[in-house]
Parts: sequence; C-alpha cells; structure tokens
Amino acid sequence: GKQRLFGDFYCPCRMLHTPEYQCPCKPTRGGDVERDGRCYCGFFWKKEH
Repeated sequence: GKQRLFGDFYCPCRMLHTPEYQCPCKPTRGGDVERDGRCYCGFFWKKEH
C-alpha cells in the first residue's frame, strides 16, 4: 500500500508526500489500517491480496 511505498500515510488529495501532509490521526498511524482493514475516515484501506 501507500504506507509501504512512502513510509507513512499521506493525504490522498495531495500530490506531494511531505511531512505537513501526513495523516494526523494517531490511530491510523498506530496500526488501525493493518488491524481493521481501513482507517476511521475511510481514506486509507488495507490492500487485499
């Protein structure tokens, strides 16, 4: 997924992957996507195999 490609979760509306566009949600950055399959807001989803 994008986290593996870019090293963190970044705003999907922005083309740049800079620190100011990192997702500020602590649960998302703390593993919600891997554990639950998506973040609370629905911006980030776990890639299904």
